[in-house]
Amino acid sequence: MHRELKRITRRQWSLVTRGQLLSLGVSERMIDYWLETGVLERVIRGVYRAGGAPRSWRQEVLAACLAAGPGAVASHRTAAALYDLTKPGAIEISVPLGRGSRSSLATVHRTRDLSAGDLTVVERIPITRPARTLIDLSAVLPIAGVEDAVDDALCRRLVTLDRLRKRLDDLASNGRSGVSDLRRVLDAWVDGAIPATVAEMRVVRRLLMHGLPQPERQHEVGRWHIDLAYPDARVGIELDSFRWHGTRRAFDRARARYNSLVALGWVLFSATTEDLRGDGARLCGLVGGALRATSQTRFAGSYLS
Repeated sequence: MHRELKRITRRQWSLVTRGQLLSLGVSERMIDYWLETGVLERVIRGVYRAGGAPRSWRQEVLAACLAAGPGAVASHRTAAALYDLTKPGAIEISVPLGRGSRSSLATVHRTRDLSAGDLTVVERIPITRPARTLIDLSAVLPIAGVEDAVDDALCRRLVTLDRLRKRLDDLASNGRSGVSDLRRVLDAWVDGAIPATVAEMRVVRRLLMHGLPQPERQHEVGRWHIDLAYPDARVGIELDSFRWHGTRRAFDRARARYNSLVALGWVLFSATTEDLRGDGARLCGLVGGALRATSQTRFAGSYLS
């Protein structure tokens, strides 16, 4: 029996529920004795930790789910943190509508529209899938936080744009908060190459905010590529400063790439930390000026010809 108990705690972050113990044939009296002697430690009503086992945030997340009963899952900011989209913080879980909404460990969201397709398991914790997590997140975070989480999830291919849009359309009719914000966030995404980093999408968002056209992402020029480009104008934006070149050879290759592109007539701008932290007005002004200059030059050439 102790072997089976160890098997359960190994797969549950050192946790076991009262119901699991009773199903193993452990009596109520024995459970109380184990609690008194430190074999078990109470985490929350009906959920225990193996005595002496280390405590962790993930353990508390699972404990909150176990205590809430079947169908309870980590959600919202907690699910986002488990996907490394946000940092761990106060615990949030979702439970089927009609279930109790009180927990000493977590904020409990009651919902009627969690489908089987919304659910998975990450690190032995029941959790909402990335698409549902981002939709829920849009209801509890400022739009800037939603942008970062969405861009990170799409860049890392945790979810596809089509899947996220389809699930959003499915749930939009339920009057969910945050739907319009999430739609605006997704407007910056178009079909084509996926940016290599969230930083690239931050630049895209700033370009669009300042009224500039949607750039082409990961544009190829011969054997080189440009992070964000306006090919017709030969204007590009690079984010090399946000990458670690690692070796002298890699650094030299990056410089050779830059020189080759300039020799081909490209005007290249480098995004800075300030461009990403602020509104990007400086960078967007330079890019806009280059695009206008190219347009004027072409117009003059056409007129003179």
